[in-house]
Amino acid sequence: MNGQLKGMGESLLIIFVTVAINFIIGLVIWALGMVLLKYGFGVEGLGPGIILALFLAAILLAINHYSYQSLSKKIIRQEEAPRAFFEIFERTEYEGLLRSLKNSPTFRIAHYLLITALFLAAAVLCVVYLRHGYLLAPVFVVFLLYMWHSRSRSMRLTAAFYNGNSLIAKGRAQDALHIARTMLKIRPNSVGGHWLMGNGFFAVRDYDRASQSYENAIRHNPACAKFLLAFLGLCCQRLGLYQRALRTYEEALRLNPDAKEIHYGLACTYSLINDPGHALPHLERAVELGYVDRGYIEKDADLDNIRNEPRFQDSLSRLS
Repeated sequence: MNGQLKGMGESLLIIFVTVAINFIIGLVIWALGMVLLKYGFGVEGLGPGIILALFLAAILLAINHYSYQSLSKKIIRQEEAPRAFFEIFERTEYEGLLRSLKNSPTFRIAHYLLITALFLAAAVLCVVYLRHGYLLAPVFVVFLLYMWHSRSRSMRLTAAFYNGNSLIAKGRAQDALHIARTMLKIRPNSVGGHWLMGNGFFAVRDYDRASQSYENAIRHNPACAKFLLAFLGLCCQRLGLYQRALRTYEEALRLNPDAKEIHYGLACTYSLINDPGHALPHLERAVELGYVDRGYIEKDADLDNIRNEPRFQDSLSRLS
């Protein structure tokens, strides 16, 4: 019952927004037409205004019908992504995540309704009180259409990203890669799509393509470097590109000075090039910052070159 009421509410919202947008567009075109009739042909009055309004209404109905048909075809194409996701994990899991995203601050519908109301009010005020203000109304309309479309698409991509990573944790990396490819079909510059692609390739030990995917994500959104450079450095390390790995880790450390995983990655890389003088301080710093997996450190072959160093044993003793 709640789902039906919610669906009805969303449908009414769509109808309201569509009617409001058509009203503004019609009002703008009608005002332009009346100005043209008055100053171009010397025609004015109630009769011509009504005729022009009816003519515009017929045109808008035809445009809306055509737009609806085109949008339906586009939605069908875009629904290939959710269908691809549903083939891999339960629909309820995906839709549950979408519902939780709707309540998050980024996607909360109340915020979008408030912005919509403010922009519609601003558009009406521009048309009514500003000379030639009707020229600004289409700008408001285009922005609102893009805002709502972007919200819907971003929510789907975010849900896909989180579910893809949960599949990797369950050992289903190929399924996660399928989701990542579908995300990139919807939005080729999707940071989440490239990020998930990198995680999937890393899980199957294809470090070359994983590093390329992480680089693509950083290129599309440099702010992600704070999170992804550590992954990129690890890929370079696994590929044997130790100097590049060191440069990448150092850049990551500049953005996250107290990231224990980055210090640990530097310790491993310096150990692999047999440089205990630089490896041991980073290992000690990783332990100080809370890297407490003693069992992993004891078995990690990357640290073999410094395993017999007294400082290495001291670091292990602090984990006891």
